[in-house]
Amino acid sequence: MEVWKLLVALAALVVPLLTGESGGTPGRRAKATAEASRMLPALAELDARQMESLRCRCCGAAGMDAVFLKKLAELQASWKKRLTFTSGRRCPRHNARVGGVPHSRHLTGQAADVAIGAREQARFCALARRLGFRSVLPDPRRNYVHLSLEALRECSAKRER
Repeated sequence: MEVWKLLVALAALVVPLLTGESGGTPGRRAKATAEASRMLPALAELDARQMESLRCRCCGAAGMDAVFLKKLAELQASWKKRLTFTSGRRCPRHNARVGGVPHSRHLTGQAADVAIGAREQARFCALARRLGFRSVLPDPRRNYVHLSLEALRECSAKRER
């Protein structure tokens, strides 16, 4: 619903410019501008369901890194599609159960796995690297991409997971 309001507010600003009309009263334009600027930052944020999917699967531990979350929101806005997370924060027990390394960035909330189909992974990985993700590990067999802002400490890509 918020997206629809944003589109209406933006249309109120853009259509008059394109058609050469005055665009109504200055008050109406100011209201549309204020509404659009209020909603734009909210659209770049991760929603509650996404935040829930970043919790540890076994114990529900939260605590994702704030800088990392902001980067994920920026990536989502640039990708122009809602991101689906398959893994985020992990407790040590869950990390060991899924075969993660002892010092995985998932333990500190600084890594996430994003569901991306094999066909789109190259484009997604290129975008993630441009936005500053230094550890970008695609897995076309399992249709996800591992993301972290820090470069891998280990030589093997599999060890970071």
